[in-house]
Amino acid sequence: MELTARPPLEQIRPMLAEDFRDLPWNERDAIWSSPDWIAEPKLNGVRLLGFLGVPGNRFTTRVKSKRSGLFQERTDNLPHLRDLPLGFLADTVLDGELVLERPKLHTGHALAVGSLACTMAVVNCSPEHAVGLQRSSGAWAAYYVFDLIRDRGHDVGGCPFWERRSRLAHLFREMSARGISAESLKLVPQVSDDKRSFYASILESGGEGVMLKRLSGPYKQSGRSRDVLKVRTFLTLSTSRD
Repeated sequence: MELTARPPLEQIRPMLAEDFRDLPWNERDAIWSSPDWIAEPKLNGVRLLGFLGVPGNRFTTRVKSKRSGLFQERTDNLPHLRDLPLGFLADTVLDGELVLERPKLHTGHALAVGSLACTMAVVNCSPEHAVGLQRSSGAWAAYYVFDLIRDRGHDVGGCPFWERRSRLAHLFREMSARGISAESLKLVPQVSDDKRSFYASILESGGEGVMLKRLSGPYKQSGRSRDVLKVRTFLTLSTSRD
């Protein structure tokens, strides 16, 4: 697919998923078995857009500031990601989830329990406090990348997901070839076969669920997309209503 002209950064919007339970039962069954759909683990963290470039990398939430009308900047809360030497990927925009994998975290005012609460504690405080919390926890939050919006100045949102994923994999191979650590910048795993068993294994390990993504789907920046579906723990694995 031909790449389109890039939109200004302030016009980029994160794609939102539909809920799997809103689909008819026959459509759900078809998706589980369809080769045009893949499954990824549903992460329990904070959604961030990553803007790679020079002199550093920027990270913003999907929540807009009431004062400025812009997405909230969280770059300095994550100096280990901000300072990665990714200048060769300038003008690349990633979509992903920040996760601090800790069972609990003392914030100084309260006790955060679980990865979501721990991650939110790091995101929703001053940069100085965020750095201190990560150091005291013995770990830095990891950014799990699951989609690509812009590839070195080219808007790839109109490309099918399989192509965006292929481009993402290539970016990570480039980083590896340059010796750039992937400890805090990771590519989200995915499976194409036996997605239902993958979902069951996620639940058995204490996870929340999976994201189902249509390989042919574009990146939709307005409203919710039927090409991305969230499947959470309240669903059963049964294919019948009984």
